[in-house]
Amino acid sequence: MEKSRIPTAGEAPMGVYVRLSIDPEGIVPAAWKDFYRQARDFLTGHPDGLVGLRREPVKGTTRLVYSRQLEHEPQDPAQRHLRVSGDLASMTHGESFCLYEDLGHYRTRQPSTVPRDLLRAVLKGDQGVTVFSEKTQGHPYHLAVLGVAILAEGRFPDCALVSGDINRDQCLDALRTLEEQCGIRAPIPLLVDADRLYAALIGATPCLESMDRYVCAGTNPEEHIRVLQRHVARETLLDWLAAQVGQHEGRVTLGVLRRFRQWLNAIGDLDGLIDAVCCRPVGPQLAPEPLASALVATGITLDPDRLAGLDRLDRPATTPDSVYSQLGNAMLDIMGASARNCRYRLGVAAVVARLHERFPAHGDACRETIERETATLVQKLRDLGAQVAHLSEDAEGEEESGDGESFVRHQSGAQLSPAQTLILDEFGAALRPLWDDWQSGLGGRFGTDVEARHGRLMHVAESQMLALTESGWAWIDAEQDAQMFDLMLLLLSQDDRAELFTNLRRGLFEYRDLCDYLRMRVVGR
Repeated sequence: MEKSRIPTAGEAPMGVYVRLSIDPEGIVPAAWKDFYRQARDFLTGHPDGLVGLRREPVKGTTRLVYSRQLEHEPQDPAQRHLRVSGDLASMTHGESFCLYEDLGHYRTRQPSTVPRDLLRAVLKGDQGVTVFSEKTQGHPYHLAVLGVAILAEGRFPDCALVSGDINRDQCLDALRTLEEQCGIRAPIPLLVDADRLYAALIGATPCLESMDRYVCAGTNPEEHIRVLQRHVARETLLDWLAAQVGQHEGRVTLGVLRRFRQWLNAIGDLDGLIDAVCCRPVGPQLAPEPLASALVATGITLDPDRLAGLDRLDRPATTPDSVYSQLGNAMLDIMGASARNCRYRLGVAAVVARLHERFPAHGDACRETIERETATLVQKLRDLGAQVAHLSEDAEGEEESGDGESFVRHQSGAQLSPAQTLILDEFGAALRPLWDDWQSGLGGRFGTDVEARHGRLMHVAESQMLALTESGWAWIDAEQDAQMFDLMLLLLSQDDRAELFTNLRRGLFEYRDLCDYLRMRVVGR
């Protein structure tokens, strides 16, 4: 399924969000406190071991810690809040999501400026009062934060709304965890419940404007088109499709192709699509040959059997997008490979026959266009599938993919993979020429004083905003080997912001066995 998302004003084009918007004036403060208590129980007991970013004092400075202590300012009722930014199970982190216990924290607007119809306000870009609107970047804690947002909407259905890069399957997954862990049942959020959303936005009197608003809302336009087919007269539905495509003044853009494909995937109505885009006054009134070319680009002329390797591009429905998947999918679309998302594939002969029946005078020209462009498309997708299959096979059985993330996810004492060993050995060889002068300089400054080295490390780590888990800082605090501190200070002196180095350094600081392995490669003994 090609995904859509709820557009909001002023947001960055890339990023994976979870949003919770509220109307605080319609919420009873005591009920909000009880919701906060439930959210705290859910987050602190979550099986993935959620963590939040906090500062703690150390050696005359502070340091950043990914801490299991999620509640901040517990002694101050006005400032007491939860903060979540990642989890220990995956060792991934995104932006911090905060939730305050005191509803007064969110009552900063004049009551008259808070939108009373929160759904329509959010769809227009006015988020009401935002509890959180941060980027999880698709990391696993996305589902935990989503569970809290769903709980809020369930408790305050007219005064809270969940939005962002979410879908129905993710919400169901979050709801299962909420029920299994806390025994709490909540309804599916409005924006991923196609039938409830239809009732809220269209009701008994459908019009083109409300239908457009409905299909663009939420994250599953194909499901919304199916709901429209059940409720709206076919002529009205075709007028809506014609008006949608007609806005582009005859240009067949990626957005137009996406809408064609969503229509075909949802209800498989090729005749209706032809009618809407070629024959209706409000539509673009495409000529037969440009229509034939556009249909090829949707993927409908591909054979029903999917080309090998393309299935490896599919993501499980419960897995959130990532920035990489968003960017990768956008690039593939720009490169002309958006047909990989087509599920309604009839093949060349069936589409040629349909166009010949509708436009007999243009039948031969449409056939030539479809045969030529489909052959090109098939080769492009076949090459893509082969590349994906090759990359997948290369990655099988290898922990490290070249970005260093496997070092962050390392389990203490686990055997290193061949790629991890190669990276550490090469990194050690690169640091070896620097070692003698570096250690001599630190020895002249600190002698054998381990505590002095520890204090220096804390100040440098703070200046570089190094954040570690509690277990990472714990082994460093207990370390008594001066060489280990000298190596860590050397690592912090390296000005390298490449992803591989950043993740590798994080792993070296998190796990003593990795750092000691590198030390032996640098020192040579």
